[in-house]
Amino acid sequence: MNLERVNELVLLCQAVPFESPSSWITRAAQVQGTTVTALVHHMGMRATRDFDRTIAALFTRKLSRSLPPIRGLAIGCRVVAGIRSSLCEPRRFLLTVKGGNRFRFCPLCLAEQPTPHFPQHWRFAAWRYCPTHQCVLEDVCFNCKSPVTLPSTLATAGAKGKGVADLSYCTTCGKSLSAVETAALLGPNHENLASHWERKLLENGRAALASLYFGKVFVDGQFEALPRRHLRTLDMLGLIPNGAVGLSADDVRARIERRPVL
Repeated sequence: MNLERVNELVLLCQAVPFESPSSWITRAAQVQGTTVTALVHHMGMRATRDFDRTIAALFTRKLSRSLPPIRGLAIGCRVVAGIRSSLCEPRRFLLTVKGGNRFRFCPLCLAEQPTPHFPQHWRFAAWRYCPTHQCVLEDVCFNCKSPVTLPSTLATAGAKGKGVADLSYCTTCGKSLSAVETAALLGPNHENLASHWERKLLENGRAALASLYFGKVFVDGQFEALPRRHLRTLDMLGLIPNGAVGLSADDVRARIERRPVL
């Protein structure tokens, strides 16, 4: 990254704490009135299919001090960097589609964010549940059924390339990503929508990211923390909801619909 060229940019937007690099570079390109590709090249970086991993590999405290706008990326970059040091397979932990970055999302979070953005944990296959709103994350846009992929040039996103205002809108069809009934596991007539094992997998997914961040794995029944590399074994045993394993938002909505109204 060429700091001189980056510091030439006027009004470079601040990264929100926990934000992913893919989300930040998308917003930054919009503020600069350019494309993501052009902005990345101006910053002295090569275009890459996985911007999150590229930035995570470059991120250091020294870099964040030299470039204050990216300080909010610190936590997300540390979690992504933890995949490599844990010897886990990135393709197992990070969501992708056609070689690009893919994200799940919480519609309520996007609606409530002062600055719509995508946190880094929404990129992880194991993070399937929003602890704030007690709902399972959405896999695709409710309207066009397209996955959310970032980075994206918002000025040419949406239907017929007309552009979208911010990241709370689908970059494929332009509809609001928040305009869907969330797959809540709590609320009236929502009791026992998930089995004990499904809930345990949701908990394990969140715990896996904590392990990547702190470098230690805590397992029930173990008195001492295990090294981070044990995540790979837990993943192979099916104890982390990567891949196709785990509860989806559509699963929850289908179960709600099948329930008799009392």
